Amino acid sequence: MTEPTLPLSEFCATLRKWLVVIRTNERRSEAMKPRMQVTADEINRVFISIEKSDLLHRMFCEGQEYRQVPCPLHAGHWSGIGDCKYGCDLTGWLPVKEERE
Repeated sequence: MTEPTLPLSEFCATLRKWLVVIRTNERRSEAMKPRMQVTADEINRVFISIEKSDLLHRMFCEGQEYRQVPCPLHAGHWSGIGDCKYGCDLTGWLPVKEERE
């Protein structure tokens, strides 16, 4: 089976369409509606988490690896706006070695 390839924006748009469908589908049995509402709420929480996550943005949108080495200055804590002499981009974590080269 071939793996479909969608840009991240299309993938998210497709999930959002599905979210609308499962929330508004009137043809579903009354017994299924509460279960589908729980599913819709869970999906919505995932979208909120994704939108708030710098880590997911860096991994999805910038293709970065998961950073595991804490910055000597910021010790693994996000530090706001500014520059870091160690190159952690204020994430608190040093980029993976290949990204730094």
